[in-house]
Amino acid sequence: MARYRLLELRKEHGKTQKQLAHDLGITQGFLSSVENGRNPFPDERVEDLRKVFPGVDLTEYEVPEEEYPRYLETVGSNNRFSEVRINDPETLRQMLEMLERVNRDTEKEKNSDDEEIKRLREENARLSRQLDEQRAKYDDCRDREIELRDELWRLRELLTSHGIAYTQEKK
Repeated sequence: MARYRLLELRKEHGKTQKQLAHDLGITQGFLSSVENGRNPFPDERVEDLRKVFPGVDLTEYEVPEEEYPRYLETVGSNNRFSEVRINDPETLRQMLEMLERVNRDTEKEKNSDDEEIKRLREENARLSRQLDEQRAKYDDCRDREIELRDELWRLRELLTSHGIAYTQEKK
């Protein structure tokens, strides 16, 4: 796959990135990655490129293989303010520091989340124990009520069997 300086070619011929992407039948994002050297231009699209720029010698815009690593040294939007030199030790040091900060922050959040999860699990266990205690009390009360009703029926039958009238007082 050939590497082309498409940004230079496009600007010299007054096309926007959106226009060129449309003319080539590719996405603007892909065109951007080609212009920034992250992707090569597909060989099967070179003919489309020739159709978009008829009469232009594309070999003038090819990046020779031996120059390609140097061409890749800068990535960004090709303006002097956003250039990032990927082989610069200072840039690499800053990137590593940033990654370490992100990692530390992520660990803090994870530990904080772990503590919150632990606290919520303990609270859930405490509430489950209380619920179990209340259910046991309820079951005891229900069993006692059943026992008392049975005793009431037994006493009523006993009274009736001895000829004693039974009346229930209404409250």
